[in-house]
Amino acid sequence: MTRNKNRIYMAFYSRSGGSDYHLALLLSPKNPKPNDRDTRRFHAMNRPDPNRISQQEWVYESIQVFGRTSRLLALALLGKTEMDDNELSDLLASVKLVQDDANWNCRSWVFSAIEVLRSNGIITATPLSPNELYVIGSQVASEFLKLTPAAREKVPVPTCDAAGKTISSEMK
Repeated sequence: MTRNKNRIYMAFYSRSGGSDYHLALLLSPKNPKPNDRDTRRFHAMNRPDPNRISQQEWVYESIQVFGRTSRLLALALLGKTEMDDNELSDLLASVKLVQDDANWNCRSWVFSAIEVLRSNGIITATPLSPNELYVIGSQVASEFLKLTPAAREKVPVPTCDAAGKTISSEMK
């Protein structure tokens, strides 16, 4: 069995001017290096499109990023995998993007992506539903956001497991 598998996280990011969080999935090595782009973020994001009814279009993005950023507020560990980032990116590209529906957002995409990961045996079923995990992660992110930016930089990103229990963070 391979040790030091990549970690799959539900990631909570701050939004500029918003009270809600941007949700994404992260694939990160165990103990990512602070100055390396060794983490991959998978998410749905909206961009302006005047030709659409909603005036916006949802697109899938898979991008190498620094694991720790100032906008990352909380993590929920969903599982570990030996799958590489390109294979995972190809799989997650199949997650449906819903257009012109005001109720559909990045959270909807992440919840669907988690189901794709489960149905393909990448992660096991979690004790909590994605929405229950989202509620816990949002509370953790909200508490972390109360710290000053300088104080947040000095402590690891708060992390919980798939049951919502606080665990030691590898994002330092």
